[in-house]
Amino acid sequence: MVAKNSYLPVVALDGPVGVGKSTVAMSLAHRLDFYYLDTGAMYRAFALKCLKERVSLAALNDSRHQLFRDTIINIVYTSKGFCITLDGEDVTSQIRMPEVSAYSSKVSSYKSVRDYLISQQRRIGRTQPSVVEGRDIGTVVFPDAFLKVYLDAEFSERVRRRYIQYQQCEIDIPKEKLEESIRVRDKEDLSRPFGALRKAEDAYYVDSTSLNADQVINEILKLYEKRKCLVSV
Repeated sequence: MVAKNSYLPVVALDGPVGVGKSTVAMSLAHRLDFYYLDTGAMYRAFALKCLKERVSLAALNDSRHQLFRDTIINIVYTSKGFCITLDGEDVTSQIRMPEVSAYSSKVSSYKSVRDYLISQQRRIGRTQPSVVEGRDIGTVVFPDAFLKVYLDAEFSERVRRRYIQYQQCEIDIPKEKLEESIRVRDKEDLSRPFGALRKAEDAYYVDSTSLNADQVINEILKLYEKRKCLVSV
């Protein structure tokens, strides 16, 4: 039974880097007619702001820093899909750069940053049904989510998927360097003191190693329908 203090229906999708969460979450939101929220993009946008303004990591210990008052991050839907805006500027392509992704892992380890962005994520979840993807959605951001899914895949497959993604974005990176960056990111995601990556106890585990995106989406839709049946009993 869903807890009384639950938000509007939220599908929480967690998993490691390169597993294909964004592709799955976007299509799933479209199929369910839900809002799509990429929390990782929000952290990358915040990291980009820090890089642009040369804000030191040490400064992020202070939740009263001007950065938290001056930064406006939005996910905007357009006829071509969606884009991430930072202070009104479209930064969708900029936040996918390897150096921004790497820096976002460091930035997201600060409690002040997580508190700031989680409050925005919860605000969205209270106003509209959403598919939300990230690292700690089912454990921290929306612990009462209607459906929780932990999406995983073998390391080699995650590297392959991320490499293809970078090629599509015309980002040139040696595969060996990409492998190492993902190993480092995995270690950081699993060991960070706040919002570490882990499977929620009540989350469904989906191994996508041998599945394409459509198959993963169909599997999650089955879980969603199963959850609806359990709640209605």
